[in-house]
Amino acid sequence: MSRRAAAVTQADVAPPRIAYRVDEVAKMLGVCRRTVERAINDGRLVASKRLGATLIEAESVKAIFETAPAE
Repeated sequence: MSRRAAAVTQADVAPPRIAYRVDEVAKMLGVCRRTVERAINDGRLVASKRLGATLIEAESVKAIFETAPAE
């Protein structure tokens, strides 16, 4: 096995994420769960319920990062 093949990680072969849980988005944005829930209710994040879990579309999370003001 070559060195390159040994260096492959799960991130290299994992499919792209299509959705995140509320707690994951809160951690990414550095806010509390309630703030994420308000963003869902306001329509700033697109979410749906699946098997009792609220899943937020990855594209809407990406849009939040793209529209956030630079620090």
